[in-house]
Amino acid sequence: MSFYEDLASALDENRIEQRIVDGAMYIPTPSGIDLKILVDNEVLPAASIYLLDYGDSTSELESSTLLEVAFSVAGATAAIRTFLETSQALSFIDDLVDDPLGRFPELAFASPETGVPIAYAPCGNQGLLVVEITTIGSMQQAAVSLLLAPESLLEMLSQQQTPSGATDDAVYAVFDELTAPGSHTYSAYVSLGSFEDFGRLSTVLPFMATQARHWEQQLAVSLARGDAAAIPEDMVAALLGLA
Repeated sequence: MSFYEDLASALDENRIEQRIVDGAMYIPTPSGIDLKILVDNEVLPAASIYLLDYGDSTSELESSTLLEVAFSVAGATAAIRTFLETSQALSFIDDLVDDPLGRFPELAFASPETGVPIAYAPCGNQGLLVVEITTIGSMQQAAVSLLLAPESLLEMLSQQQTPSGATDDAVYAVFDELTAPGSHTYSAYVSLGSFEDFGRLSTVLPFMATQARHWEQQLAVSLARGDAAAIPEDMVAALLGLA
Protein backbone atom coordinates (compact mmCIF):
# COMPACT_ATOMS: atom_id res chain seq x y z
CA MET A 1 0.00 0.00 0.00
CA SER A 2 1.11 3.58 -0.64
CA PHE A 3 1.71 6.17 2.07
CA TYR A 4 -1.52 7.93 1.09
CA GLU A 5 -3.51 4.71 1.38
CA ASP A 6 -2.02 3.91 4.79
CA LEU A 7 -2.63 7.47 5.97
CA ALA A 8 -6.20 7.47 4.65
CA SER A 9 -6.86 4.25 6.56
CA ALA A 10 -5.45 5.74 9.77
CA LEU A 11 -7.47 8.94 9.32
CA ASP A 12 -10.64 6.93 8.64
CA GLU A 13 -10.11 5.19 11.99
CA ASN A 14 -9.97 8.65 13.59
CA ARG A 15 -13.05 9.80 11.63
CA ILE A 16 -11.07 12.49 9.85
CA GLU A 17 -12.39 13.44 6.41
CA GLN A 18 -9.86 13.54 3.58
CA ARG A 19 -9.67 13.48 -0.20
CA ILE A 20 -6.87 12.91 -2.73
CA VAL A 21 -6.71 15.27 -5.71
CA ASP A 22 -3.89 15.50 -8.27
CA GLY A 23 -1.44 13.49 -6.19
CA ALA A 24 -2.00 15.33 -2.91
CA MET A 25 -4.21 14.71 0.12
CA TYR A 26 -6.49 17.49 1.40
CA ILE A 27 -8.22 17.71 4.78
CA PRO A 28 -10.82 20.41 5.58
CA THR A 29 -10.79 22.06 9.01
CA PRO A 30 -13.44 23.88 11.09
CA SER A 31 -11.63 27.19 10.57
CA GLY A 32 -11.77 26.91 6.78
CA ILE A 33 -8.01 26.38 6.45
CA ASP A 34 -7.32 23.16 4.56
CA LEU A 35 -4.45 20.82 5.32
CA LYS A 36 -2.47 19.56 2.33
CA ILE A 37 -0.23 16.50 2.58
CA LEU A 38 2.44 15.90 -0.06
CA VAL A 39 4.53 12.73 -0.09
CA ASP A 40 8.16 13.77 -0.59
CA ASN A 41 9.65 10.27 -0.46
CA GLU A 42 7.57 7.11 -0.67
CA VAL A 43 10.39 4.81 0.46
CA LEU A 44 11.50 6.56 3.67
CA PRO A 45 8.61 7.63 3.88
CA ALA A 46 8.54 11.43 4.23
CA ALA A 47 5.57 13.75 3.86
CA SER A 48 5.13 17.51 4.21
CA ILE A 49 1.98 18.91 5.83
CA TYR A 50 0.90 22.39 4.72
CA LEU A 51 -1.75 24.86 5.85
CA LEU A 52 -3.72 26.32 2.95
CA ASP A 53 -5.45 29.61 3.69
CA TYR A 54 -7.97 30.78 1.12
CA GLY A 55 -8.92 33.91 3.05
CA ASP A 56 -12.44 35.02 2.11
CA SER A 57 -12.30 33.11 -1.18
CA THR A 58 -13.18 29.47 -1.74
CA SER A 59 -10.98 29.05 -4.81
CA GLU A 60 -7.98 31.41 -4.72
CA LEU A 61 -5.17 30.38 -2.39
CA GLU A 62 -4.02 33.25 -0.17
CA SER A 63 -1.07 31.56 1.58
CA SER A 64 0.59 28.18 2.06
CA THR A 65 2.55 27.45 5.24
CA LEU A 66 4.58 24.36 6.10
CA LEU A 67 3.17 22.96 9.35
CA GLU A 68 5.27 19.84 9.85
CA VAL A 69 7.29 17.14 8.09
CA ALA A 70 6.34 13.59 9.10
CA PHE A 71 8.34 10.42 8.57
CA SER A 72 5.65 7.89 9.40
CA VAL A 73 1.91 7.43 9.08
CA ALA A 74 1.64 7.61 12.88
CA GLY A 75 3.56 10.90 12.94
CA ALA A 76 1.42 12.43 10.20
CA THR A 77 -1.79 11.26 11.88
CA ALA A 78 -0.72 12.74 15.23
CA ALA A 79 0.17 16.08 13.63
CA ILE A 80 -3.14 16.24 11.78
CA ARG A 81 -5.16 15.31 14.86
CA THR A 82 -3.39 17.90 17.00
CA PHE A 83 -4.01 20.66 14.47
CA LEU A 84 -7.67 19.73 13.99
CA GLU A 85 -8.26 19.63 17.75
CA THR A 86 -6.69 23.06 18.15
CA SER A 87 -8.68 24.40 15.19
CA GLN A 88 -11.93 23.07 16.65
CA ALA A 89 -11.15 24.58 20.04
CA LEU A 90 -10.34 27.99 18.57
CA SER A 91 -13.50 27.92 16.44
CA PHE A 92 -15.59 27.41 19.58
CA ILE A 93 -13.75 30.25 21.34
CA ASP A 94 -14.40 32.48 18.30
CA ASP A 95 -18.11 31.62 18.53
CA LEU A 96 -18.12 32.67 22.19
CA VAL A 97 -16.46 35.98 21.35
CA ASP A 98 -18.56 36.75 18.25
CA ASP A 99 -21.81 35.15 19.55
CA PRO A 100 -23.29 35.02 16.01
CA LEU A 101 -26.61 33.59 17.27
CA GLY A 102 -26.97 36.02 20.17
CA ARG A 103 -27.06 33.22 22.74
CA PHE A 104 -25.05 35.03 25.42
CA PRO A 105 -26.32 38.63 25.56
CA GLU A 106 -25.18 39.04 29.18
CA LEU A 107 -21.65 37.79 28.49
CA ALA A 108 -19.21 39.89 26.47
CA PHE A 109 -16.49 37.32 25.85
CA ALA A 110 -12.99 38.33 24.79
CA SER A 111 -9.88 36.28 24.09
CA PRO A 112 -6.14 37.01 23.95
CA GLU A 113 -4.72 37.00 20.42
CA THR A 114 -2.23 34.22 21.13
CA GLY A 115 -3.86 31.14 19.63
CA VAL A 116 -4.57 29.75 23.11
CA PRO A 117 -8.17 28.47 23.34
CA ILE A 118 -9.35 30.54 26.29
CA ALA A 119 -12.08 33.18 26.60
CA TYR A 120 -13.25 35.35 29.47
CA ALA A 121 -16.23 37.56 30.23
CA PRO A 122 -16.62 40.08 33.08
CA CYS A 123 -19.63 39.37 35.28
CA GLY A 124 -20.90 40.78 38.55
CA ASN A 125 -18.74 43.40 40.24
CA GLN A 126 -15.34 41.75 40.23
CA GLY A 127 -16.08 38.40 38.62
CA LEU A 128 -14.55 36.89 35.52
CA LEU A 129 -16.15 33.86 33.83
CA VAL A 130 -13.43 31.84 32.08
CA VAL A 131 -13.77 29.09 29.46
CA GLU A 132 -10.55 27.21 28.68
CA ILE A 133 -10.34 24.25 26.31
CA THR A 134 -7.84 21.50 27.04
CA THR A 135 -7.20 18.04 25.64
CA ILE A 136 -7.28 15.14 28.08
CA GLY A 137 -5.99 12.04 26.31
CA SER A 138 -7.88 12.11 23.01
CA MET A 139 -10.86 14.06 24.37
CA GLN A 140 -11.34 17.82 24.34
CA GLN A 141 -12.89 19.44 27.39
CA ALA A 142 -14.06 22.98 28.06
CA ALA A 143 -13.22 23.83 31.66
CA VAL A 144 -15.32 26.67 33.07
CA SER A 145 -14.39 28.67 36.15
CA LEU A 146 -15.32 31.85 37.96
CA LEU A 147 -12.60 34.16 39.22
CA LEU A 148 -12.81 36.85 41.84
CA ALA A 149 -10.30 38.94 39.94
CA PRO A 150 -8.19 41.76 41.38
CA GLU A 151 -8.57 45.17 39.78
CA SER A 152 -5.09 44.97 38.25
CA LEU A 153 -6.05 41.89 36.20
CA LEU A 154 -9.36 43.37 35.04
CA GLU A 155 -7.67 46.61 34.01
CA MET A 156 -4.90 44.79 32.12
CA LEU A 157 -7.35 42.57 30.23
CA SER A 158 -9.35 45.65 29.28
CA GLN A 159 -6.20 47.48 28.16
CA GLN A 160 -5.06 44.54 26.03
CA GLN A 161 -8.30 44.75 24.05
CA THR A 162 -7.63 48.37 23.04
CA PRO A 163 -5.85 49.22 19.75
CA SER A 164 -2.74 50.37 21.63
CA GLY A 165 -2.60 47.20 23.74
CA ALA A 166 -0.24 46.93 26.70
CA THR A 167 3.53 46.83 27.02
CA ASP A 168 5.26 43.55 27.82
CA ASP A 169 6.68 45.04 31.01
CA ALA A 170 3.20 45.99 32.22
CA VAL A 171 1.80 42.54 31.44
CA TYR A 172 4.62 40.74 33.24
CA ALA A 173 4.25 43.08 36.21
CA VAL A 174 0.61 42.02 36.60
CA PHE A 175 1.57 38.36 36.16
CA ASP A 176 4.24 38.63 38.86
CA GLU A 177 1.74 40.36 41.17
CA LEU A 178 -0.88 37.64 40.73
CA THR A 179 1.51 34.72 41.14
CA ALA A 180 3.60 36.10 44.01
CA PRO A 181 3.43 34.43 47.45
CA GLY A 182 0.36 35.70 49.28
CA SER A 183 -1.50 36.71 46.12
CA HIS A 184 -4.36 34.37 47.08
CA THR A 185 -5.36 36.85 49.78
CA TYR A 186 -7.01 39.16 47.22
CA SER A 187 -8.10 36.83 44.40
CA ALA A 188 -10.09 33.60 44.31
CA TYR A 189 -11.10 30.82 41.95
CA VAL A 190 -13.85 28.20 41.75
CA SER A 191 -14.43 25.52 39.10
CA LEU A 192 -17.83 25.44 37.40
CA GLY A 193 -17.20 22.06 35.81
CA SER A 194 -15.83 20.61 32.57
CA PHE A 195 -17.82 19.91 29.42
CA GLU A 196 -16.98 17.46 26.66
CA ASP A 197 -20.17 18.47 24.85
CA PHE A 198 -19.63 22.07 23.72
CA GLY A 199 -23.29 22.33 22.70
CA ARG A 200 -24.29 21.51 26.25
CA LEU A 201 -21.95 24.23 27.53
CA SER A 202 -23.55 26.76 25.18
CA THR A 203 -26.91 25.86 26.74
CA VAL A 204 -25.61 26.20 30.31
CA LEU A 205 -23.67 29.46 29.89
CA PRO A 206 -26.73 31.78 30.07
CA PHE A 207 -27.66 30.19 33.42
CA MET A 208 -24.09 30.70 34.63
CA ALA A 209 -24.38 34.37 33.69
CA THR A 210 -27.50 34.79 35.84
CA GLN A 211 -25.87 33.04 38.81
CA ALA A 212 -22.43 34.65 38.54
CA ARG A 213 -23.14 37.51 40.95
CA HIS A 214 -24.35 35.06 43.64
CA TRP A 215 -21.29 32.84 43.15
CA GLU A 216 -19.06 35.91 43.26
CA GLN A 217 -20.50 36.79 46.66
CA GLN A 218 -19.79 33.27 47.90
CA LEU A 219 -16.22 33.55 46.66
CA ALA A 220 -15.84 36.83 48.55
CA VAL A 221 -16.98 35.08 51.75
CA SER A 222 -14.44 32.29 51.20
CA LEU A 223 -11.75 34.87 50.51
CA ALA A 224 -12.55 36.68 53.76
CA ARG A 225 -12.32 33.39 55.67
CA GLY A 226 -8.98 32.65 54.06
CA ASP A 227 -10.01 29.33 52.51
CA ALA A 228 -10.50 30.39 48.88
CA ALA A 229 -8.51 28.64 46.15
CA ALA A 230 -5.97 30.79 44.32
CA ILE A 231 -6.23 31.42 40.58
CA PRO A 232 -4.00 28.78 38.90
CA GLU A 233 -0.75 30.25 37.60
CA ASP A 234 -1.15 28.69 34.14
CA MET A 235 -4.60 30.28 33.85
CA VAL A 236 -3.19 33.70 34.71
CA ALA A 237 -0.54 33.22 32.01
CA ALA A 238 -3.14 32.17 29.42
CA LEU A 239 -5.46 35.09 30.22
CA LEU A 240 -2.61 37.58 29.88
CA GLY A 241 -1.44 36.03 26.61
CA LEU A 242 1.77 34.66 28.10
CA ALA A 243 1.01 30.95 27.61
